[in-house]
Amino acid sequence: MASLGLGYCFFSVLSLTLSNNDETFKVPVDIYMMENLRGWACKVFSMFAFNGQKYHLMRHVPADREERIVSLFRQGNALAMEMLYADYASYLTGVCARYIRNDDDLKDVLQEGFIKIFTQIDRFEYRGKGSLRAWASRIMVNESLQALRRQKQLTCPLPEDMMPDLPDEEPDTDGLEADTLVRLIRKLPDGYRAVLNLYVLEGKSHKEIAQLLGIKPDSSASQLHRAKNMLAQLIKNHQGGKL
Repeated sequence: MASLGLGYCFFSVLSLTLSNNDETFKVPVDIYMMENLRGWACKVFSMFAFNGQKYHLMRHVPADREERIVSLFRQGNALAMEMLYADYASYLTGVCARYIRNDDDLKDVLQEGFIKIFTQIDRFEYRGKGSLRAWASRIMVNESLQALRRQKQLTCPLPEDMMPDLPDEEPDTDGLEADTLVRLIRKLPDGYRAVLNLYVLEGKSHKEIAQLLGIKPDSSASQLHRAKNMLAQLIKNHQGGKL
């Protein structure tokens, strides 16, 4: 299957289901004090119980609602935070889950990411439908990459000369359930998974990926090559009943 098809399949399964997704988390009136903001975020994400086996589609958020959220933020209205969280928490969790394998680390990344979204939204310029989601997604991707860099998990698992030079194999995702695909992607080593996501989903070049991850462009290309081969093998093992 071509990489475009892989990307299309990825785009349909970005959101991780949360067991608390029907609960309303009220925002305190004085939320804009950093101490209260961090405390609220910590409380919210400590209540998450992630189910890494199940994913769902991003629900549609009308453009006028996006504009209202931005407008309320500009007015300093705490309702904006509740609306943004209700509309995007599940989707942004899925964005981070593409990069962060450990659920405890995922909670930490989400917490810091939402704090940045809430405190930096005054810099955001609304450019039409979907622009708020795209802006928030970039923040979450950057937070995820920073977490991986701190853990020093963005390098190849083995030296280049120890890895067999295999022909590039495109993962065949035909007939594969969306949640199964994401579960298999999360099995990839962190460096491979980060490069695969940045190249296929974010549309980054190897030069851009190298700058983001602090690696060489050749290393980015090599990790993408091996990520696709490893994912193809994981899919074959799953289809053969080995996973």
